[in-house]
Amino acid sequence: MNGKQTKAKVDYDSYWKKFAEETGEEVQAKSMGQWRNSSGRELWGLLILTDKSFRFRYMPGKAWFTAIVPSARPQAGEEEALEIVVPRTDIKVFESPRRGFFEWLFGPPWPSFRLSWKEGDADRAETFMVNDSKKFLAAMDEALKARA
Repeated sequence: MNGKQTKAKVDYDSYWKKFAEETGEEVQAKSMGQWRNSSGRELWGLLILTDKSFRFRYMPGKAWFTAIVPSARPQAGEEEALEIVVPRTDIKVFESPRRGFFEWLFGPPWPSFRLSWKEGDADRAETFMVNDSKKFLAAMDEALKARA
């Protein structure tokens, strides 16, 4: 190389260290994922499992990569950031249906899972798709089994 750095150095460790400092929670699993909001729009964000909660972080106008690499951030539109935070103690149901051959072949590219939890006096249920399915879903399953 001619001494110039052609690619920005990605400092993932700093992002997750800052996350832990801000939330007081230890990250146990993370992945890119998707959630469909009430208007039917599919939002891409980070799925994060910590020692205390499950989180979905949507950052408008930013891909998951640019959320971690500040220098790569484009200008955000008028949308607001969104974070769904579900304390582990409030999770009632975690369903990760097994994908059969035809669903794997013709279905969505990534598996989905359904989460139900208590939110105030009401019950809430949402479906998420996860990219890194094996590691993230296994961590979710393990964490919720340990809670029982």
